[in-house]
Amino acid sequence: MCVCMECVVYASQTWCLTAEGIQRIEAMEMWIRKIIEKINRTDCISNKEVLQKVDEKRQLVNLIRERQARWIGHVMRGDP
Repeated sequence: MCVCMECVVYASQTWCLTAEGIQRIEAMEMWIRKIIEKINRTDCISNKEVLQKVDEKRQLVNLIRERQARWIGHVMRGDP
């Protein structure tokens, strides 16, 4: 899961997160989790059940916000 998330959030420091964008990111995160767990769309398993099965919480939006906070710190200090 870690490698997939790193590819997804590449250059996310500069993204403007809107409500619609957050919904799309969370939907993509669940789509990736379902693919990894080999769950078909026709299985009718809810996102809540998938998260319980993998014993994790949604983390992609928080990861992007952490990267944005770190990046703005570099910009403010003028670090290369």
